Amino acid sequence: MSLRAPRLNWIGNVALSAARAAVAVARGVTLVEPQLEDGIVNKVKQVNTRLITDELDVARFWQSYQSAIAGDAVIAEAVTSGLRSAGCVELQIDSMAAALSRLLREVHQVHHGMYPKLDGQLELRMRPLKDRWDTVGAGLMLSAAKQAWTIDAPEAWYPRRLTTHIVKPLVGGGGGVLDEAIWIEAMLTDVDPSVPEVVRLAYLVVLDAMERYLVATGRSISEEIRDAWRLAAVPMTLEASADLEVTPPTIDCIGTAMDLWLGGLVVEPSWLLDWWAGRDQAKPLPVVIGALHKYLHEQNVFTPRSSEDQGKEKE
Repeated sequence: MSLRAPRLNWIGNVALSAARAAVAVARGVTLVEPQLEDGIVNKVKQVNTRLITDELDVARFWQSYQSAIAGDAVIAEAVTSGLRSAGCVELQIDSMAAALSRLLREVHQVHHGMYPKLDGQLELRMRPLKDRWDTVGAGLMLSAAKQAWTIDAPEAWYPRRLTTHIVKPLVGGGGGVLDEAIWIEAMLTDVDPSVPEVVRLAYLVVLDAMERYLVATGRSISEEIRDAWRLAAVPMTLEASADLEVTPPTIDCIGTAMDLWLGGLVVEPSWLLDWWAGRDQAKPLPVVIGALHKYLHEQNVFTPRSSEDQGKEKE
C-alpha cells in the first residue's frame, strides 16, 4: 500500500457556497444567516415541489447539482446533470431544466448579492485550517491508513491530489464528499475544541478514499453498505488523531464527533468504539466493515446519513 498522503488542492468556491445554501434549505436545515435563508427559501421550495410532482429523486438531484457546480459547470448544465441523476426522462429534461435553472440562477444572484467580496474572504478564512493541515494532515492520513488496513491493503488508498472546496459557513460547521472532491465550511474557530476542524477534514479525506475504493470494485453498492463504511470511518479517524495527540482519547470525544460529523448518534458511541477495538484485524477491511453492516441491518439501526450530508445538517 502506498502510504503517501494526498496533497490537497484548496479552492475557495463562491459558486459552490451558493449551491450549498440551496441544498441545505432544500433539506430543511436552518442557516446561520437568516437573511440569506429568507431570500432563497421560496425559490428552493419551488424546485423541490417540481421534483416531487414529477416523482424524481430529490436527494440525487441536489447531490448531482452541487457536484456539477463544484466542477465549474454553469447552472443550466448542473441542473441538467441533476435531472438525469434524479431519473428525469430525456424528453422532459429541456423544458424542466429551463424552469429550474431560472429559479436557481435567482438563488445564486441572491447569494452573490449578499456576499460580493466572498471570493477574497474565503481565501482568508481558509488559512487557519490550511496552516493546521500543513502541520498535522500528512500524519493523520498515514495513521488512519494504518488503522484501516492491517491486511490485503490496496496499492493506493489515497489519491495523489484531492480537490478541497472551501465554502462559506452556512450551518455552523459542515463538510462532505463530492465526485472525487470534498467540501468543508471555512470555520475560523473549532466548533468544539475536543474535535478540531482539522480532524473533520481528515474524516472527509478518509470518506473520499472509501468512496473511491467502493466505486473501483465495480459492484453495485447499496447506501446501507456505504453507511457502514462511513460509520467505521469515525473511530478510524479519531484513533489516528489521538495517536498524534490532536484529540483526546477516542472514548472522550467519539460522541461529539458523531454529533458533529453525522448529525446525531446513530449507535451508542461506546458500542462503536468497542466494535472498532474488537474488530478482527486478521481480516481485510471490507470483511470487517461487512460485519458492521450485518449488525446494523439485523438490529434495524437507523443508518448514518450520506457523507455528502454529514456535518450539522439533519434530514
